[in-house]
Amino acid sequence: MVGWQVSGNPLGWPEQLARFSALPTGAAQHIIDEYVCLALNPRSGLFGPGKSLITRLHRDQVTEPITLAVARMKTMPWAIYRVRRLYYAPANAIRSVDSVLLGGHRTVHTALTEVSRLVDIPLTKNEEIAGAPVRDGDRDTHRRLWLRRRCDGIYPTQEEFYTVAPAQAQDKELDSFANAWADHTDEALGRLERRVDTAITAVQQALIDSQGRSNAA
Repeated sequence: MVGWQVSGNPLGWPEQLARFSALPTGAAQHIIDEYVCLALNPRSGLFGPGKSLITRLHRDQVTEPITLAVARMKTMPWAIYRVRRLYYAPANAIRSVDSVLLGGHRTVHTALTEVSRLVDIPLTKNEEIAGAPVRDGDRDTHRRLWLRRRCDGIYPTQEEFYTVAPAQAQDKELDSFANAWADHTDEALGRLERRVDTAITAVQQALIDSQGRSNAA
């Protein structure tokens, strides 16, 4: 997080809330940072799994930072992210994050919808968050194209999905990740990955062609 520390702050929530209310511009950046983190991992709420900053602000009617964050995100570059995790134990995983397509807010959302259509895999939204409280907890509001969900209690296990968020997360992957992932990827997942790769390439080319026609007009 940029600026103040939120999670783990020795101040109580009333003091934090007063600070967010007094400094809405800084609070807006925290909301954007959390939004990106939650896109990459729905269990990464600032106050624990399913316990997000934005929900607390809504609850306590401090809405100016939210309004600023939404307006700012609409003007930012966005990305489709491919997220993969290989779990060796419940809290022991290696991951890969790749931004596979860049564009404006609407362009990227439309592109993910088109990829979903091409591969005939429905997008998910508003699902329960693993490890979050069933009551008084958030739901996963990010749109996701799931290729593989992890199987809790069976290790090693994999999860892989595509989602969209502002393009401020850096691509990240250990040198050993590709080989480890390949070692645990079965043929069914491999086929899905190839189908999605083909669909993303087609969507990227369609965007390039559309931009070329616009420039030529």
